[in-house]
Amino acid sequence: PKPQNPAFLAIKLEPMEILILQVKPEFKNRHKSIERVEALLEDVQKKQIDLIVLPEMALIGYKFISREDILPHCEEIAEKCSEATSSMTTLQFCISLSERYSSWVACGLAEICDGILYNSQILVNKALDIVHTSRKVFLYDDDKLWAEAGSAFQSFDLLFARLGRSVRVGTGICMDINWKDFAEGEHVNMELATHQLQSQTQLLIFSSAWTSP
Repeated sequence: PKPQNPAFLAIKLEPMEILILQVKPEFKNRHKSIERVEALLEDVQKKQIDLIVLPEMALIGYKFISREDILPHCEEIAEKCSEATSSMTTLQFCISLSERYSSWVACGLAEICDGILYNSQILVNKALDIVHTSRKVFLYDDDKLWAEAGSAFQSFDLLFARLGRSVRVGTGICMDINWKDFAEGEHVNMELATHQLQSQTQLLIFSSAWTSP
């Protein structure tokens, strides 16, 4: 299906400062992985960045074998930066990056909510006191060992302070870019791409990981 206004594809965005980090996490060691991210950031001279993007499951690694295996590494997610607790390590780290670079920060993590586990991505802005959570909709085989699927793909308007305006963004995590379960005959749907096209998304914030620890 075509979007109602295809002309949006021709909209020219102002140049944006986007920092994409490729990180090899220390498996099951969030604090060691944070040290690796900080080491990568040592050479960053910019004082203001529009968006920082970290990988899927960025600070704990990816390949867990069961719910019991990953449960000690799952985190609750606050609805606002100001509501974050000391136990929300990934969120607290993202808040610190957001404050340091006056930026939005996207980062993948294992989420627990009401006892249910999700492969999730948070999008954080300290100045605006916003924490937005997206959940992986199409689970890869390794995800199915412990995670529940998110309910729907997302798109929404995001205010970028340096640009002085909002940008229509969408989110996705790794397997979401494919069609569900690689089912025969279903690939023409390309659900994530179709959703973002219909939603007139201008910027897709997407996190991925290799299928190894």
